[in-house]
Amino acid sequence: RGLKPEDLLHKLESDVKSEMILKKGEIDWLTKTGNDLINSYGNDEKDQQIQLKQKIDMVNDKWNNLQQIGNMRTKKIRELLQTISQLELRLSEIREWLTETECDLAKPLYIENFTKEVLDSKLKEHENLQIKIERQSEEIGDVLNLCELLLSDIDTWNANFDTQNLKLSSENVERRWKAICEQSTEKKRKISSLWGLLQDLLKLSKEKEKW
Repeated sequence: RGLKPEDLLHKLESDVKSEMILKKGEIDWLTKTGNDLINSYGNDEKDQQIQLKQKIDMVNDKWNNLQQIGNMRTKKIRELLQTISQLELRLSEIREWLTETECDLAKPLYIENFTKEVLDSKLKEHENLQIKIERQSEEIGDVLNLCELLLSDIDTWNANFDTQNLKLSSENVERRWKAICEQSTEKKRKISSLWGLLQDLLKLSKEKEKW
């Protein structure tokens, strides 16, 4: 199980940083001692000077590269942590909207009286709700795509985060969103079919009235 982003960042900034400080002293000592040794060589020891200088430069190059990698990793972890925080907030807001919309779709359809005007007004009310659902589509799609990109980015950086909550949250939002779209389409179909059903009922009643 991976670390939480905050714990990994703390580890990088404390444990790793402390170790780097200790190693920095060794690098400085190695560089100074190597340069002193180079200066102590005679004119007939140019080859040894060059070889030692190359080794010292190689060590310092690797050390500088290691520092850059460490700084880049810390910066990236901070960026990922900030992105996770922003996505969690947006997912929370979307879940609230989903709950409200689910309640709206679950409300019973109350028909005051069976007239074309009343049924048309009910259909118009639902179409207004459907427009709100469609407008939310871009926001939800954007957040779900960002979650997918973030999880891929975490894998690429081998950040070893605990992303289980984020995965479950995004999957929950995606599942509920698809269900809402299906429920909205189905409810519109049912409302649209009511007038035809009413006409069939009136026709059948008229046919059976004499009987």
